[in-house]
Amino acid sequence: MDLQLRDKAVIVTGGAKGIGAAAVESFAAEGAKVAISGRSPTEGESLSKKVSGIFIEAELAEESACRRVVDETLNAFGRIDILVNNAGFNDGRDLKTSPEEFMASVQLNLSHVYTLVHL
Repeated sequence: MDLQLRDKAVIVTGGAKGIGAAAVESFAAEGAKVAISGRSPTEGESLSKKVSGIFIEAELAEESACRRVVDETLNAFGRIDILVNNAGFNDGRDLKTSPEEFMASVQLNLSHVYTLVHL
């Protein structure tokens, strides 16, 4: 199938394993240039070699890491066309969670979504 993704520059956060890795492989199969960001260097490096992409190890809850992902992608591909915000995990926070714990969960699982889109 031709989704007109050839040579598009894509960032996939949480792209080293699971759903993210499947997205990376799908984009690469369509000819996109893929930057994989995440916290799993062994899997990320292996996948990046498989798809001729790049892997950027990053803890995305840190703004500086988000900036590095954007900068390294721009350095490698010259542009960013698509951003897939897949990073995060279910930390079990519910309505019994204190406001402080909830905000820590937001920082860990959601702040990078805004930061990467903003950048």
